[in-house]
Amino acid sequence: MKLPKKVMIDDPRYDEVARQRLLAFRRISPTGCWEFTRYLKSNGYGQIGYKNEPWYVHRLSFKLFRSDEYKEHLFVLHKCDNPRCFNPDHLFQGDQSDNMTDASIKGRSQKTHCINGHELIPENTYLHSDGIRRCRICKNNYARVSYLLKQLDSGSI
Repeated sequence: MKLPKKVMIDDPRYDEVARQRLLAFRRISPTGCWEFTRYLKSNGYGQIGYKNEPWYVHRLSFKLFRSDEYKEHLFVLHKCDNPRCFNPDHLFQGDQSDNMTDASIKGRSQKTHCINGHELIPENTYLHSDGIRRCRICKNNYARVSYLLKQLDSGSI
């Protein structure tokens, strides 16, 4: 069955046309990455329109090719660490903590050490409620000092 180039958003064939469109915009690298050959944002990730909204290509690929596993609230991460890649076999989903850990392991985290010089590695970091990775050593030190100051103020020490 030949698919039309354009279909309406509510047409049941819309996702199949979108899959074919993605495949038309790929170059397969020697590592098996499906590299997007169209518009790239300044961060290196491909972007394309889907249902009248801009979508990152790797996220759309995961949604279209692995729809049974796709969760809207999770990040789509790269096993291959290639932002142009949208091969669904190179993608997996995770939460913000998984994303930060993945970036840190691959050497892409913006900060390697906290303000006090502690190395920001998964073992001594946590994800604060504001979505920012924080140093667990500094948090524990602050808690100890706060506790001791309260003890001093109350006359317990």
